[in-house]
Amino acid sequence: MTDLIERSLARHGVGVRELARRLEVTPGAVTMYKRSEREGTIGVGTLDRVLAALGDTATIDARPRERRVHPSVRAPFPRREDRVAYELHRAVAKRLLDDRDAVMANVPRQVGRMRERVHGGASRLLDEWLELAEAPLGRLVETMLGEDQHAIDLRQLSPFMGVLTEAERLAAIQRASVA
Repeated sequence: MTDLIERSLARHGVGVRELARRLEVTPGAVTMYKRSEREGTIGVGTLDRVLAALGDTATIDARPRERRVHPSVRAPFPRREDRVAYELHRAVAKRLLDDRDAVMANVPRQVGRMRERVHGGASRLLDEWLELAEAPLGRLVETMLGEDQHAIDLRQLSPFMGVLTEAERLAAIQRASVA
């Protein structure tokens, strides 16, 4: 919908890597911010934080807009359950970008509960979630939204239960159903 980040980068002669350094995230996270801005899904706080790192600010102008159709699922997952898990984690990632502390507050307790019911390789996935909880935000988001089998496996054993509202959950499931 907008390209404020891209224009601000160009205006200040700053590259993605430098912006990532300033924000203490990975370049992949910056790319995700740019994409979510273009799609109109970036959080206001996130956009403000990114622009502030470039020395800019944004002004919000509220006015009616055309109703737009939600973009179709971009992840290449043939199984519906994998598409649903991906879309749910995309929604969690948006929340993480806006307020990481609130989203991550229950992760250790949730992992502890889950650990009582899993064995073998699943325990290693829970250990990885705990490591990711302490990792830079960009690494966490990149890992959560990966398209490889390991990321798919991680999403199937997710410690983010209860993070999304019912409306956010239903919207994510609906996005996964659009083909």
